Amino acid sequence: MKYLAFFLVGLLLFSACSSGKKMVGGKSTEAVQLSSEYDESFDPLSLKDDDLVIEKSKQNNRQTTGPAKNGSQAKSTESPEALKEVDGYRVQIFASRSMDRATLVQQRAQAQFKPLNQKVYLIFETPFYKVRVGDFLNREQAVQLRDQLKEYGYDQALPVPSKVLVSNAQLENNF
Repeated sequence: MKYLAFFLVGLLLFSACSSGKKMVGGKSTEAVQLSSEYDESFDPLSLKDDDLVIEKSKQNNRQTTGPAKNGSQAKSTESPEALKEVDGYRVQIFASRSMDRATLVQQRAQAQFKPLNQKVYLIFETPFYKVRVGDFLNREQAVQLRDQLKEYGYDQALPVPSKVLVSNAQLENNF
């Protein structure tokens, strides 16, 4: 009798497992199939997200017009005030590993040298922040500015080779 009870319980469990619906993770396979279906009608190209606009950079490119009817050379439409980067000299007045100190010196120098019409640059060359003044094509001009800057209290000022920004007019006058 004992064996018959085990047999009936086992038969009952076996018949329950072989029902028409299969269970996966506590859900019937029918429910799993419905949840895995998705809407394929979405088209990402239909989105109107063209809000990113990249403007063309405005550079002073040298452009020439076509040859004139009288056979003369083409005219340059380049601005005479266009700046070019060339090898030259600047006067270094300060160098420090502290960006804050270098920025303060740059701001003070900009205020001091406004009457001299000289640009003041803050340059980082590992590991130093350097404050430099002027844009000169030759060393003699930089030495003259160095002498003026010493009158302002910059005793350690010295001319250094550097890339400088000069106009076409300055280039033509120097050569």
